[in-house]
Amino acid sequence: MNLSIGDFSTDNRGWSELLSERSSASNFRGSVRVPWVIVGAGFTGLACARRLAELHPNDEIILVDARLVGQGASGRNSGFAVAVSHFPGKYIPEQKGNFARVNRINQAGVEILDREVKTLSIDCQWDDGGFHHAAADADSIYECDNFLEYLNAMEIAHTPLNKDEMDNRLGTALYKVGVHVHAGALVQPAALVRGLASKLPSNIELIEQRPVLKVEEGRSIKLSLSDGEIITDRLVLATNYEAGKLGFLSDA
Repeated sequence: MNLSIGDFSTDNRGWSELLSERSSASNFRGSVRVPWVIVGAGFTGLACARRLAELHPNDEIILVDARLVGQGASGRNSGFAVAVSHFPGKYIPEQKGNFARVNRINQAGVEILDREVKTLSIDCQWDDGGFHHAAADADSIYECDNFLEYLNAMEIAHTPLNKDEMDNRLGTALYKVGVHVHAGALVQPAALVRGLASKLPSNIELIEQRPVLKVEEGRSIKLSLSDGEIITDRLVLATNYEAGKLGFLSDA
């Protein structure tokens, strides 16, 4: 599959617009060979690169993104660092073990992020006061009741809220009911992802604004970029729905 730079938008919609302008320090040209390449410098790619750097401190790792860090989905989401997943519909007792497993993973992720934000002194408005689930119409109120049943059954710390309490907390009379889940955090996601990218381990090279235009598999893997190529033994795609642009997971 052959792509062009124009296949990847590079605007600043979302939370990045609230931050100072940022330019790429990348100046990639030519051909290079490294043991590891990760495509996609969002939360998943950054986490993967950091963990690989810990496990393989002597290996060079390249992290490449088509855009500037923060221009993709990781800089445009709602800003919830979720410690408790919401599984829509009626609570299913037989799934309690699976629900608990997912929430353990969620909680571990939030704890890692919290530690990184503090250790690296990332200014991203991190607030570990949990999150609010709000309901304004009949369908969402019904779903909020389902969520409360789930929270009670799972013994997850939370506070049910009526209309006046929601108004007092959120400053709007729109919502009829809601619930405050105590675990989790709120964050400025573009500031967080930028901060994580600016303080990577020394064996990681971040290449921005260089779309991977083609991936060729063989004895090794060759990634074609507009100004050169990267040869690698191991490739990690952290591109979410855009993996299809590179010819992978197109039917997922």
